[in-house]
Amino acid sequence: MMCAAVCKFFGGDASTIIAHPVVLALNEAAMIGFNGDFVHMMVKNINQLQHNKGDTGLVPLEIRYKLHLCALIACCHSVSHKNGSGVNIVN
Repeated sequence: MMCAAVCKFFGGDASTIIAHPVVLALNEAAMIGFNGDFVHMMVKNINQLQHNKGDTGLVPLEIRYKLHLCALIACCHSVSHKNGSGVNIVN
């Protein structure tokens, strides 16, 4: 579900999105569920995201991706409060 949500937000298909830095960082942080894990992230959690970049090891997630994740979380919170329920980003 998490990969599908990131795929929808960042564009691309499932075969290429698996290697996206955001997906790698969320997997490294054990964020596998969208409604259970991701929407409960705070800015400090996003700032701590890292991903494995080949021979260099763990590197911090680029600021542009951090800002995209903050925007996605803010949007999901806004829509869920407006609807009075959860958000289905995949549909």
